[in-house]
Amino acid sequence: MTRQQVAGVAVVMVGSFVAALDASIVATVMPTVIGELGGLDRYALVFSAYLLVSPIATPIVGRLADIHGRTPVYVGGMAAFVVGSVGAGLSGDMTQLILSRALQG
Repeated sequence: MTRQQVAGVAVVMVGSFVAALDASIVATVMPTVIGELGGLDRYALVFSAYLLVSPIATPIVGRLADIHGRTPVYVGGMAAFVVGSVGAGLSGDMTQLILSRALQG
């Protein structure tokens, strides 16, 4: 493998690791978060927002990557995910949490 191929595989692995870590953490802490924020009626929206935005954003992001290059779009996507994670962590109510999860998607 060339150096670029190894770097590409490493970047994909980091992205997969972040996604798996996110899923593990969210599934584990969500009952506690729901208890603190109160919003059992909107519990499913926290997961649905993420899962609905992801397939919608995929072709859009793919087109942007074709136009602007993969690296800036990948870095922008990771930045959006981090901003969404911070927003989710600082959420004061369920609406903020749901919107932050949508941004993560």
